[in-house]
Amino acid sequence: MNIETLYSKIPGFACKPGCTDCCGPVPFSKLEWARVQEKRMGKGMDCPYANTASGCDVYDQRPLICRLFGAVEDERLECPHGCGPEVRLSEAEGRILVRAYHEQFMGD
Repeated sequence: MNIETLYSKIPGFACKPGCTDCCGPVPFSKLEWARVQEKRMGKGMDCPYANTASGCDVYDQRPLICRLFGAVEDERLECPHGCGPEVRLSEAEGRILVRAYHEQFMGD
């Protein structure tokens, strides 16, 4: 499975414009990091691509955890503004995607 196929299993939805409330420490796989054109290093636990004026500066290339936020029935991934798809992934479905991601994309 390629990364785009994995991403396609996550239901999409519109975020609140300019929101960075879900941004924090973000793990990128090597493949995801290679897709980002402008490399930035974060300060502390902040994501270097969180932009309070416009939202995520790498939204189309954002990593898996960012795509799962708000899309999974898991209180740890719940949007504080209630944004999310009409039908969310179950917690078990989210775990399956995370496991596949780690097995296929987080190794060397």
